[in-house]
Amino acid sequence: MAEKKNQHVVPQCYQRSWCAPDCPLEFEPYVWVFSKDGSAKKKKAPKNLFVENEKYTVRLTDGSRDLVVEDTLMRTEDAFVNVLSKIEDSRSLEMRDIAGLCIFTAAMHARTNSMGRHFRNFLGELHELVVKGERAHNALPVTSLETADMAQHAHQRMIQATLETLPQMLYRMSLAILETDDELGFITSDTPAVWFDPDSHRRPPALRSPNLSDPRIQISMPLTPRHTLLFSHSRFRGYMRATPQNVDALNWRVRVRCSEHFISWKGQTKPSWFEKGVLPADAWENTTEGTHAVQEAQRRREAMEAWKREHEERESNSNSSSL
Repeated sequence: MAEKKNQHVVPQCYQRSWCAPDCPLEFEPYVWVFSKDGSAKKKKAPKNLFVENEKYTVRLTDGSRDLVVEDTLMRTEDAFVNVLSKIEDSRSLEMRDIAGLCIFTAAMHARTNSMGRHFRNFLGELHELVVKGERAHNALPVTSLETADMAQHAHQRMIQATLETLPQMLYRMSLAILETDDELGFITSDTPAVWFDPDSHRRPPALRSPNLSDPRIQISMPLTPRHTLLFSHSRFRGYMRATPQNVDALNWRVRVRCSEHFISWKGQTKPSWFEKGVLPADAWENTTEGTHAVQEAQRRREAMEAWKREHEERESNSNSSSL
C-alpha cells in the first residue's frame, strides 16, 4: 500500500474531541454524524470519517507522488494537538501557541471539500477560456498546458497559497477562546471554520461574502465540545465564558455552513440549530435601492419566463404543422 494514501479532509486528531462520551470501553471510539438537515444519523470512527484517497497528493509528470501538501497539513495537526492540551486546562497561551492556532485555522479553512470545489470550478473555467483562445488563434497549446495543471491541482495549490498568507492576517486579529458547560456543547462539521459578518445583510447579495476587511468579521471554529475559538477585530481576548445564546448562535452557524454533515458529541440536536434566518429590518432589501432592485429582478424573471413559454408554444405549433 502506498504511504499516506488515505488523507483526511477533517483530521482525526480534531475529530477525537467529539467522540461519544458514553461509548462502551470494548468499542472503538466513534462520533455521531448527522446529515445537514438532521434527518439522518450514524456512528463513525474518526479514522473512517471525512477521509479520501490521495486527496492532497500532487501527481508529477513522471507519475510519482508529491506529498508536500499532506505533510504540511500533518505538521499543522501536530502543533494543534500540543496547544489543545493547554486550552483544555485553561492555561495561558504563548505567542507560538497562538501562531499554531492561526496556522491550523487557516488549514482547516482551506482543506475542506467546499473550498476545493470552489477553486477547481474557478480554475477549470479559466482553463476552458484559455483553450478556446488558443484554438481561435490557431496557437500551440502552451498556456493551456499550464492552466490544465493548475486546474488539476487547484485545491492543493490554493492550500499552499492560503497557508502562506492567511495565518499572518489572523495573527493580527484578536483571539478569544469561548468556554461552555452546556449539556450538548459546541458542534462541529465537515466545514469547521466559519466566516461570519453580522452586518452582511446591509449589503447587496453579491457583496455579502465576508472578508477580513469587514470591521465586524468573526471567524469561529469549534475546538472541542467545550471550547470554540473566535478571531475578530474586537478587544475580546483570552478565555471567556459563552452564554447559552452564544452557544446556540455558534452552533447554528456551524450547521448552516456545513457542506453535508455535522457532528454532535452526544448524538443529540436542538431545534435552534435548524431555525430559518429572518431578514432583519435594516437589510438592504428593505432600502429604497434594494426594493427597486428586487422589483426589477422579479420583472426580468417574469419576462424571461413569458418568453420561454412563447418560444415553446411556437416550437410546438411548428412541429404540429410539419406533421
